[in-house]
Amino acid sequence: MRKMWGPFLIVALVCGFMMFTMTGCSDDDPVQPPDNDDPVVLPANPDALMMGFRQAFDDMDLELLATLIHPDFKGMLTASTLAEWASAGSPLLFTYFERDTVVAIHENIFAGETGRRPSGDTVPPVHSIEVDLLSKATEWEAISAGDEHFGGQGGYWALFHLNISFYLPDGSRFNVQQDIEFYVVPVEIDGVLGYQLLGWREIEPFGALKVTESATLGGVLTLYR
Repeated sequence: MRKMWGPFLIVALVCGFMMFTMTGCSDDDPVQPPDNDDPVVLPANPDALMMGFRQAFDDMDLELLATLIHPDFKGMLTASTLAEWASAGSPLLFTYFERDTVVAIHENIFAGETGRRPSGDTVPPVHSIEVDLLSKATEWEAISAGDEHFGGQGGYWALFHLNISFYLPDGSRFNVQQDIEFYVVPVEIDGVLGYQLLGWREIEPFGALKVTESATLGGVLTLYR
């Protein structure tokens, strides 16, 4: 399935420039390409980027996920996640994930590493991941220049409904149900224009289905940091 993604994105790149008019070039230094001989392939528009994000989780594909994440990435955590760790006497020393942190966390998850709860108890490794829902609730619009974390990049944001299941070996799962604002930015790598994920801002979870106390995406990710 991973091999099919490259051709799809190449087609999407061509179609994206014809049909999607928001494309632009970042004023930042060009993003460094992966350290291999494969040609750089970027999603042509924000919707293609979100399709890639979903596939990276479904396939537990770290290489694909890392390609989609911008160097200035910020994954904002909810107040409930921060409070959960603080109340257990293990306060998090950050309010958002930077790129290197979020990539390292997913490397742990995709490789089947054991996690740790705020209490210090171990968490079983993730066996598989299924994105049950990734639905755009609003249209893409320009990021406000005054946004404290994402402004000034010339990118776009949209609200998504998200439902992801992280399955554990014993058949239980972490079920994430929440709304998340996703932020994307146009980039250029080796002359190829496309989009990368600038970050996300989590909204407190909706729905009542919870298998554990961690019901947000950031809440689950902190277990495997």
